[in-house]
Amino acid sequence: MPVVAQTNDTVLSVGGSVEQSLTLSLPDLQAMPRVTVKAQEKGGGEATFEGVALYEVVMRAKPKLTPHCCSNAVNTVVVVKAADNYQAAFSLPELDPKFGKHNIVVADRRDGQPLDASKGPLEIIVPDDKVYSRWVRQAGFIEVLPVGQLPSAIK
Repeated sequence: MPVVAQTNDTVLSVGGSVEQSLTLSLPDLQAMPRVTVKAQEKGGGEATFEGVALYEVVMRAKPKLTPHCCSNAVNTVVVVKAADNYQAAFSLPELDPKFGKHNIVVADRRDGQPLDASKGPLEIIVPDDKVYSRWVRQAGFIEVLPVGQLPSAIK
């Protein structure tokens, strides 16, 4: 069973095609604007998750985008990686509130409590997905990639 993160341990790193790579601890994430979402879990029950919008985290790393309207965001992918190497991909526009109403959250709390070690310390929650394949437990790394830089296995 994974060890629960200590206060100043890095729990999330952001890299790839960004102006500044980030390493974030739980206190760093807890100091960011917080969001709360209710979501139906895979087992059928509903839970309330609290954390930071995935878009907020990604934008703090300053993705390398062109300055024009909507820039090259539509050609940018955000890949979230878990401790067990599981990966899920999101397009940057689906994270951006200007494009839609998706509330994808980097959660650190469930029903007011820290996530248990099997899910956390961080879990990506995608409340609108009907299939739970992009809910990433033990999320630890986010990579921002232009579509042209995706590994050939993904193209």
